[in-house]
Amino acid sequence: MNKDFKFEDLYEAIYKILPNEDLQELMDVCYEITGVPILIVDIMYNVYGIAPLHPVGNENRDYLLEHRTYDDERVQLMYNDGFISSVDMNKAPYIIDWGSSEDFPAIQGIVKINNSVEAYVTMHPGKGNITDDLMKAMSIIQNVCGYFLKSNRFESSNIPHFQKVFISELLSGNIKNEKQLNEWFQDMNCEILPPYILTAVTARNSDEKLALSMIHRSCQSLLPNQLILIHDNVLYILHYKASKKGSSLHEYQSSLTKIVKRFHAQAGISQHFSNLLLIEDYKIQTLDAIKYGQILNPDARLYLYQDYILPAILYPRIEQMPVNNYMPKSLENMNAYDMENATEFLPTLKSYIFNLKNTKETASELHIHRNTLLYRINKIEELFGITLDSAEDFLYIMMIFYMQDLKKNL
Repeated sequence: MNKDFKFEDLYEAIYKILPNEDLQELMDVCYEITGVPILIVDIMYNVYGIAPLHPVGNENRDYLLEHRTYDDERVQLMYNDGFISSVDMNKAPYIIDWGSSEDFPAIQGIVKINNSVEAYVTMHPGKGNITDDLMKAMSIIQNVCGYFLKSNRFESSNIPHFQKVFISELLSGNIKNEKQLNEWFQDMNCEILPPYILTAVTARNSDEKLALSMIHRSCQSLLPNQLILIHDNVLYILHYKASKKGSSLHEYQSSLTKIVKRFHAQAGISQHFSNLLLIEDYKIQTLDAIKYGQILNPDARLYLYQDYILPAILYPRIEQMPVNNYMPKSLENMNAYDMENATEFLPTLKSYIFNLKNTKETASELHIHRNTLLYRINKIEELFGITLDSAEDFLYIMMIFYMQDLKKNL
């Protein structure tokens, strides 16, 4: 039950527990002074502290009390309803009184560390009981929570912090030779050994930064050997000692797909590599996989660079090069002839080339007799002067057809 309280009492109670830096203890004293149920969770709704330690009749709050976290479905619902994105669109503390909170209005505080949202603090005063004093109290409480979290993180994670600086320097191109690389390795509490895979994750929506932060948290336990960093609005995961095949690689891809799909994001995965000093090349691979994967398969969420090597090579030329500079006149003439005479020489040639001159498979694909196919091929050579005897000529015509298919997706 809400109480009339004095800020002097709140300050004194918080002051007494400051040395402990215990978030559960902080929630306990705040509830004791204000009489308002209060909790703090991380951005994936894992409970840091909650008070009182008994149900209060608020379904969402009491669920957290019992389970200490939300399942994926509930987190997704919070994200879709705008509860999560509101932390970047409002100045905390603020009131939440929409959606599932309409009957249980709450005061929402947020905790930011280095300008990144790390936790949510929520008071549940009950309908009609939100006051200016409670709003002011939340301002104090969220700041103390930030102090506790930042201090605890620094004390407990020096090694991960060092690894984070390492991957940041690596992705920024500041580690340039083997000597520098070995000096970093000597100070890290893990062996960053090959083979490596680099993954990039980008977000499609306006809540890009928040979505990447949540994906970052979701991916923390994705792999036993990984370094994760958000760099230039892209989440990078460096997987070391990476399996080149088998169930572990498949499980990683499957789990990552579920995570990025949940937050309307997409991921690109590089080829395996063995030299960290070449990581810039593989960073380009991950971003190219996303870029061209989205063009060719916009409904997918996970893109392997291996599947998009040809588009990555050819799309830049398609975008920059005038069609007249690569399109042979013979194909233009063939297209015009087909339109004027109701023939099908152009699709016949395309099928014949993509089936690697296999007449049986080409005839089957076109639903024509083999003799009809041979007649058409002879006419193509006769009318348009196209021969496919040399590897260079064959590759050139095949590439033109492939580029035309790619261009349709631009």
